[in-house]
Amino acid sequence: MNSIPENDHFSEFLSLGANPTLLLQLVGENYPNGSISLIDKDLRFVYTNGSGFKKFGVDPLSFINKSIFDVLQPEVYVPIKNHLPRVFAGESIVHEVASHNAYFLNSYKPIFDANGQVESFILTSQDITEFKRLEAEHEKLQNVVKKSVNEIYIFDADTFKVEYVNESGLKNLKYTLQEIKNITFFDIKPNFEEKSFKAMIQPVLHKKIEKLIFETFNKRSDGTYYPVEVHLQLIEQEGKFNIFTIVLDISNVRQYEMNIQEKKEELAATIEELNATTEELKEQNEQLIKLLEEKESLFKEIHHRIKNNLQMILSLLYIKSQHNIDANLLNFIQETKNRIFSISLLHEQLLQLRSINKLNVHEYFSSLIRNIMSTFEEPGKVYTLEYYVEEFELQIDKIVNLGLILNEILSNVYKHAYPEGNGGNIIVKGIKNGSTCQFLIGDDGKGGTDILKSSASYGTQLIHLFAEQLGAKLTVDIQNGTKYMITFETT
Repeated sequence: MNSIPENDHFSEFLSLGANPTLLLQLVGENYPNGSISLIDKDLRFVYTNGSGFKKFGVDPLSFINKSIFDVLQPEVYVPIKNHLPRVFAGESIVHEVASHNAYFLNSYKPIFDANGQVESFILTSQDITEFKRLEAEHEKLQNVVKKSVNEIYIFDADTFKVEYVNESGLKNLKYTLQEIKNITFFDIKPNFEEKSFKAMIQPVLHKKIEKLIFETFNKRSDGTYYPVEVHLQLIEQEGKFNIFTIVLDISNVRQYEMNIQEKKEELAATIEELNATTEELKEQNEQLIKLLEEKESLFKEIHHRIKNNLQMILSLLYIKSQHNIDANLLNFIQETKNRIFSISLLHEQLLQLRSINKLNVHEYFSSLIRNIMSTFEEPGKVYTLEYYVEEFELQIDKIVNLGLILNEILSNVYKHAYPEGNGGNIIVKGIKNGSTCQFLIGDDGKGGTDILKSSASYGTQLIHLFAEQLGAKLTVDIQNGTKYMITFETT
């Protein structure tokens, strides 16, 4: 704590033989910011007064001839009592006392009798509460400045010598406090010349601007440098101007910027490589597309030739049927033609699509059924088609077997389901649930065990054979007609 000068005028008066009580009365009533008292060796108040009593609303006359223990609080009289042995030994003492959130500075002056013995003492008590508050704020501010993570400097505005530097400044510059007081602004920032620097800070020195911000480099005691951002302004202390600077170490910022730049360069190089790779992939893709087109063209050519060959077989069978009157042979030829057509139709539809591996089941079955129905069409017979097949694709080998199964079942419907000869209902339904396909194909006709016996022919055997090749589970319901349930997995 900063010391408060002690008023020693009373000692001078007393040394001249003046009456202490009279002297105290001269100043007591208006004693500033505290109180002044004369206390005898029995610790009774002989006299006391001062502005401090007004602050607490106390009448100082109520203290006269009373002991300090009767009128003072323990936190006040205990420190007094502790110092009395030294006071009565003739020693002058000064100490601080705290009471009711207030602080006082007590000063003791012994009064000697004719024999040189202490007969009383003068106690002055000054209220230093505001001083202590300002002192605490000052210490707090000093600590904030001292411990700041930023470097803080104060330079003489004329000589540019360092007058103050905080701990961060000393740490970053690697100087001791004694060493740094022997250097100037230009030792720390050698990239500035004094003349040019003075010209740069003229607006601040002439108070045209409050603050100047610029980037530069600080030089450490070991000769190394680090980038900084300087915030410079002018301060006045007791009529003297100083340069106050807050310095931010921006090494991390610069390192970050360098890292960003490196990443940008790496990214640019990567993009360039990707562009080159993209061009290469584009060329390869164009070649693959060309090969795929050639492959599709080749497959379509194969499908076209197969279709043509099947059409030629159909033509030969047609010619054969025109020159033969055997009913059984004609029936066999027609059934064979239908089987061949189901395969020929598949190749014909594949030629019209981009895909060469799969075909739409709905479209294929629709075309195939129309052909079969037209083949068996007879005057006076009306057949109604109950058709519902979902839109989905299947691989060629599965569709081939499904088409042949459909052909055989529908042939049986026309031959055996409706013996009355008036026609009837034909059922074709197909759904796909996940990887499972299920088809229901049949009629609402005669049914019963007789229909199975009458159809235990070559065609029925083919149905079971094609179902086996399809990997399907085949069940037959002969109640209310004959209905085949075909269930298989697409994978």
